[in-house]
This record gives sequence, C-alpha cells and structure tokens, in this order.
Amino acid sequence: GVLMQYEGVEEYYETGKGTFIIRGRYEIEPGARGTHTIVFSEAPYQVSGEQIITAVDKAKEKGYLKGISSVKELSDIDKGFQLNIKTKAGINPEVILKDIFKHTPLETKYSANMNVLVDGVPRVSSMRELLQGFISFRAECIVNKTNFRLKELEVHIERLSAIIAVLVDIDKAINIIR
Repeated sequence: GVLMQYEGVEEYYETGKGTFIIRGRYEIEPGARGTHTIVFSEAPYQVSGEQIITAVDKAKEKGYLKGISSVKELSDIDKGFQLNIKTKAGINPEVILKDIFKHTPLETKYSANMNVLVDGVPRVSSMRELLQGFISFRAECIVNKTNFRLKELEVHIERLSAIIAVLVDIDKAINIIR
C-alpha cells in the first residue's frame, strides 16, 4: 500500500507510539462509453481481496457505492495482487475512490505501540532506543560467541601441546606405557 501521512510515522519513530494511514495503490484506466476501471495493484497490510469484495458488496447494499458496476479479483502468482473495480458510465472515478476508501479496508488506519521489555520491565521505546538495544544485544552475542570459540581453541591447543610433548620424547613415553 501507500503511506498517506508521515506525521504518525515520525511520532512513532520518536516516541514509540503513532498512528498512520495506508491506502491501496491504484491506477484509473478509462474504458468504453464513459466507464472507468480502477485497478488496485497493492492493498494495505493483512487486507485480502475477498475482504474488499465483501466490504464493497455491503456498502452497495447500504447504497453508498452506487457508481460501481462490478468488482473482480484477478490476483495470481505472476501478477500478484490485482483488484479491478468498474464504474458505471458518466461517474467520476475520483468520487468513487473517496467512497471506496471510506467504506472498505482499502484505506486502513494502523496504530503502533512499541511496548517492549527492558530488563524485565515493560515500557514504550522509541526507534532509536530499540536500535541501540538491538545493537548492544548483538555486540553481547558476538562477545559470547568469541569467548566460547576462544575456550574451544584453548582446549585444542592443550591437546596439541600434549601430543607434541609425547612426540618430542617418544622413547620415554613408550617406557612409561610399558
């Protein structure tokens, strides 16, 4: 989808809470005899074509979307998401779009609340705090991994030094074994 306002995202990054609107990406294609086809190539997150068709049908029953003649979902593996909405002849597609965004999930409002556990205590964190926490966690992981490998190498070095000690004085080692 398309992000409609940046203020909520900025607030989300700075404070950890924010609200923003996402709309489906669309193109308006003129048709024959004054009709238009509104082709949606993207939908907001977690919105399916089936949900949109159901919402359009309910809005048509209530009399809100009278200018729509048909709705078809043409999604497939090659093209991805595609939803075609045909308007009736002589209807302004921009007016229909306003109603579509108002009465269907093709325009969805999302609220973000970055509630995280910091040292076992829940709190709201900004994006900077989240990234700093992640970076310090990754640094701690790298230190732990390096220390583990270092201990493994120390054990390996000890084994090799014992083998070298035996090989240097092989006759004495054989006498001890006998």
